[in-house]
Amino acid sequence: MQTKLTVRIDESLISLGKKWSNEHGVSLSALFSQYLETIERFFNESPPPTPILRKLKGVLNEKRTPNRKEYAEFLEKKYR
Repeated sequence: MQTKLTVRIDESLISLGKKWSNEHGVSLSALFSQYLETIERFFNESPPPTPILRKLKGVLNEKRTPNRKEYAEFLEKKYR
């Protein structure tokens, strides 16, 4: 269920939000909703990811993650 919400935000942030949302073809309401959903997902992860893990999240190809043997071989070659 959607409901109307009044939010007080600095004018410069409103301008920035409108500009970004226009450039990306989403409404300001959708942009705000997506932001809140991102916050919800972040806080529902357990344990919360460290800053390094947040940066690396999604880097590995989920379809092709090396197994332990492949990783050990990689390390052997790397440190010879």
